This record gives sequence, C-alpha cells and structure tokens, in this order.
Amino acid sequence: MSLATEPRPPWLKPAVTHDFPDDFLRHLKDASAYAELHMFGDAEQCLLGLPAHLQNTAAALLQWCELEAARHNWSATQTHASALTLHKPEISAGWFWLGYSTRRADSAEAAYSALKPAAGRFPEDPVVDYNFACYAALSGHESDSKEALARVLVAHPRYRHAALEDPDLSTHWTWLREHYPPQLTQA
Repeated sequence: MSLATEPRPPWLKPAVTHDFPDDFLRHLKDASAYAELHMFGDAEQCLLGLPAHLQNTAAALLQWCELEAARHNWSATQTHASALTLHKPEISAGWFWLGYSTRRADSAEAAYSALKPAAGRFPEDPVVDYNFACYAALSGHESDSKEALARVLVAHPRYRHAALEDPDLSTHWTWLREHYPPQLTQA
C-alpha cells in the first residue's frame, strides 16, 4: 500500500521525473512520506527497492539527500549531493544540498569551495546564492559574499529582511542598510 497521498515534494518536478514509471514515482513518494513521519528505516527500504537502473537518477538522488538530511547524516547527504551535481549540475537543489551538507560535515570554507562553481547559475532560485553568500562571509571571502548577496537582493528583494537577521551575514549588515535600503527592496 502506498503512503503517497500528497502531491510531489517541491523538488520532484516534472522535469526531474517525466520519463519514469509510476511504480518508481510511488517508491519516491512513499520514501518522502516515511521520512516525514521519521520512519527512516522504511524510507530507506523504499529507496533501496528502486530498480538498479534508476537508483542514480536525479529524482532518486534528491530523495536520498532529503532522507539523509532528515537523519542528520551529513556525510551521506554530501555524497548523494556530489553525485547529483556531477550528474545533473543544472538542478539547483543538488547544489543546495551539497553546500548545506558540506557546511555541517566539514566547514564553511569547504561549503564555500563546493558552491563556488554554482554561484550565479540559478537566478530563479536565490537559495544557492544566499547560502553561498553565508559560507563566503563565514570563511572571510567578503567580496564573493557581497556579490552573491547583491544578486539575490536585486532579483529577490524580499530576502533583505532575512539577510539583516542572519548571523552568518552580520559582517554585512551595515553594508546592506547602506546599499539596499527598505524603499529599494520593497517586493
């Protein structure tokens, strides 16, 4: 019986899953549902039950990232995200997970280095550049951090408030207030 009664997770977009059989999608949805219920062993069994030729697809790797992150297994998340960014570098969620897990498994400097190739590549998805700005700021790469943050704020002004409260970006708060006053960033 399938637990998947909800719509697809947000990252499981048709572009990622359009050519897959229904049973594959059911396994992914079930894994997502089990993980949400903190039934991690059952979620893992769903993913291990995928046909071998579909185990390294973008959709499967993203679901592994979600599961391992829910378990706080950052090195495993990092491994799956690395495979995803190598296999499908155009999927921003892979880069998000790579940076996020690298920060937790290793350091801000390592996360900065991991996300550097993706900086500026996803203007429609500000999270990658926002996180890159945070990792850059934390590891002393002020110029890269400000450039990434500027890209985010120009395209998505609503992030100004979050940036002004984010301790990772505290070294930029004065710069943000001077260069991005509220009247320029009203969404």
